[in-house]
Amino acid sequence: MADLIKLSRSEIRVGRPLPWPVFNVEGKLLLKQGHIVENEAQLERLLARGSHPPFPDGVRAKSDDATYAEKNQPFVEYLSLLARLDSALDAVAKKVPVHRRLIELSERIDELSREDADACLALIHLYSPDSSAAEQSLFCAFLCALLGEKMGVEAQRLSALTSAGLTANLALLPYQDKLNGLKGALTPEQRNIVEKHPLISVAALQATDVQDSLWLQIILQHHERSNGKGYPKQATDTHFLPEARIVAACESYLAMISNRGYRDRLLPSTAMLTLQQADQSETESQVVDALSELLGPFAPGCFVQLANQELALVTHRGKTPDCPRVHALVSASGKPFFGSFARDTRLEEFRPVKQVPPVSLASINVPALWD
Repeated sequence: MADLIKLSRSEIRVGRPLPWPVFNVEGKLLLKQGHIVENEAQLERLLARGSHPPFPDGVRAKSDDATYAEKNQPFVEYLSLLARLDSALDAVAKKVPVHRRLIELSERIDELSREDADACLALIHLYSPDSSAAEQSLFCAFLCALLGEKMGVEAQRLSALTSAGLTANLALLPYQDKLNGLKGALTPEQRNIVEKHPLISVAALQATDVQDSLWLQIILQHHERSNGKGYPKQATDTHFLPEARIVAACESYLAMISNRGYRDRLLPSTAMLTLQQADQSETESQVVDALSELLGPFAPGCFVQLANQELALVTHRGKTPDCPRVHALVSASGKPFFGSFARDTRLEEFRPVKQVPPVSLASINVPALWD
């Protein structure tokens, strides 16, 4: 196979499915798309031997591999989207025009969200726990797009909302991975960076060619609170942009379902309950309620225990909130299945009972569950 590109460490991670098939230098297939990299030893072997086809402009090349579906989906485009975001953020740092690139990336995120909301939600929940700062910005944009669509945000404002989700923490990116790993309180210097980051992010975007007032105002307001305890201005305005409240809710939810140095991640159901119990204005409460309706009690990408004691992965929301589509991964005796089994949650024995911590996906072609 011609024009193979050698794998790099930034492209694959232990515990995540391969977004494309991996070949050796002679073009022989080593691993199919969707294979889970199980451990560091396997990762090192792949880095030494593996290559993948080029995918210009974020579009997959065709392959004879039967698992290589024509349909684009967030799992397939994920690395390309992340690379585009990294490139755009680098352009911001260099103060070169970036508006068009960020808008095109936001529009693609909006398209993927409309095409397959369940796959987008699954991507967020499966990849968030150990995500980098840039990945968290990408997940925030996806969740903002999904929630904005649900709340009926008009198209032009939705583009600004998704773009704000991508760039709201732009000023924090050089520090965020370190901050997320802290086990103690922030230092005064770190607290100052956190509280000023909306202002710094807006200034950085304005120093390029981003002048969209709605986009920038969403960023400025997304950490303000109606009780005056927000930042950077401790404003008490009760008429904050609803889009700013959307970014705030999405950021808070994503932070809670991600690992931090001072705590383990929360189950999505626990994170949602925590958001609902927080002191909120009427607008904030409406946004949180809409997020709860979007996710449902068993969101795609969550793991659940069924009534028969099997453990399963939720792949799609169902016609009713309590009957999602699931694939069983672990038997009632605790033995992992080889592969997975679709279960009909309308049947009492397969009824989801509660969310549980993640289980291994090593034997699953994860992207194929959303083909």
